[in-house]
Amino acid sequence: MEEFTKNRMALYANLLRDIADVYLPQTQTKEGTYTSRADLLADRKIQRQREVFSKFVMNASGQLMQMTKDTISDTGLSLKQEKRIRKELSTAGISVKEYYRRENRNGYTEIGLLVKAQSGIYFEVHDIADLISEITHLSMLPVAEGPAYVRDEWIAVCFQEETHFRVYGGFAKVTKEGEAVSGDNYLMREFDEGTYIAAIADGMGSGPEACIDSENLLTLVEKHIESGLSVKNCIHVCDELLYVQHGGERSVSLDLMELNQYTGECNFYKNGSAPSFCIRGKKLREIAADRLSLGINPRVEGYKKTLYLQDQDVVLLASDGVMDLFYDNMELFESYVTGLIGMTLPDLTANVLQMAIRAGGGIVRDDMTILAIGICEKEGLPVAF
Repeated sequence: MEEFTKNRMALYANLLRDIADVYLPQTQTKEGTYTSRADLLADRKIQRQREVFSKFVMNASGQLMQMTKDTISDTGLSLKQEKRIRKELSTAGISVKEYYRRENRNGYTEIGLLVKAQSGIYFEVHDIADLISEITHLSMLPVAEGPAYVRDEWIAVCFQEETHFRVYGGFAKVTKEGEAVSGDNYLMREFDEGTYIAAIADGMGSGPEACIDSENLLTLVEKHIESGLSVKNCIHVCDELLYVQHGGERSVSLDLMELNQYTGECNFYKNGSAPSFCIRGKKLREIAADRLSLGINPRVEGYKKTLYLQDQDVVLLASDGVMDLFYDNMELFESYVTGLIGMTLPDLTANVLQMAIRAGGGIVRDDMTILAIGICEKEGLPVAF
């Protein structure tokens, strides 16, 4: 089954590569063949869009081909553990049809089983996790949204190493006056492989069109991360796709943080977004803004910054509608935020939003969104800023 799946993926990868070759421009534009300057510029735009689309499809082909080369660990130790897991589960009345073990995107162990219990009995998946933990000497937990019980029919169950950090969050947002919907959309989600993503997408302008653009972007981001692709590749693909769709005439800013819940490593990807802040104790550390949004020029990469978060750290992400009001007086913003110690994260975001509205004279001139993400060690206290 594994080899069959890999072969099918390789066929699809080769098909995508062939499609990319068809769209790749073969000749250079010659100015003498056009009757007007407008025709020349229009053709150049089309050729550029074909080139970007071709590279987009070629990139997808390469990623799919790379996935076919992923191998499952077959070291002597893992084979020994597999045999013991099969034996112990069989003794308990659970048959194992398939077994795999791999490293997830963050380098930690994931184990999957296709299992079935004997007729008339059932087992809690958490009990199987305890058995696997004992055999592997790792703290293994069932993945989120997986089945809770194993009964007398084949079912897939998956386990991963327990993460070190828990994540808490809060948000607040308000729509620009005169608009029915906000052009801002946000994502706050914990993925199965110990990765937590928080992001704000801000569509160009405001209203329904901006809302659709930002919502579509975050949907693409979510689906790419679910498929196991890297965040960097995901953003690059979204950038190219936006350019192909709109030819650089519509754009979306993206402010995204990717947190490794095992180590606290946090990557900030900023494309046309406002500055973000890491709050530790009473000190704010600014993560710089980047002024080129997605969909304008996919040849230019956005800004990336890596920090290592610690227990009780809080990260603030805010859209331009919030931060534009404080660019000329960041000291006011920082002093106000550090004066909110003791609040829950939802209360923190609500207070910062109200402060921004007051700074704008009580008029909401742009869509405003603010996210607060706090982390704490699994055995520690919940985050309260």
